[in-house]
Formats: sequence, C-alpha cells, structure tokens
Amino acid sequence: MDEVQLWVRDSGKGMSSEESAKMFDPFFTTRKDGIGLGLAMVQQIAEQHHGRIEVETEAGRGTCIRLVMPQNGGTNEQG
Repeated sequence: MDEVQLWVRDSGKGMSSEESAKMFDPFFTTRKDGIGLGLAMVQQIAEQHHGRIEVETEAGRGTCIRLVMPQNGGTNEQG
C-alpha cells in the first residue's frame, strides 16, 4: 500500500518515557496553557482513516512525530 507521510521534528527537550506513554491520553498535557486534546484527536482521526502516528523521542534531543496515512484513504480505489 502506498503511504503519505508528514513529519514534524523539533530539537527541544524531548519526552520522558512517562510522558511519551501518556502523550495520546485525552487531557494529558505538560504545558501550562494546554488542554491535552490535540494529539488525542489527531490519533483518533488518523486511525479512522487507517493511518497511524509514529513517535521517536529522546530526552534532551527532541522529538519526531510522523503521521502516516494510506495514499488512497485506506481503499483500493484510484483517483
């Protein structure tokens, strides 16, 4: 199956194993002004369209989040 990938990478502080384990939980946030719904919603939408989110993170080195979606929306149709 052909896939389309969108990568978002930063060179920030990265995430601890505890943070990365909870990052898709609704209302989990490490930000003072966050509500913790963004990644939970993105994950739900991706899964509804037969996609996935892959995460690589290392404390002190940053994080790379990759959204992987089927090119044809998970169907065999062309167009």
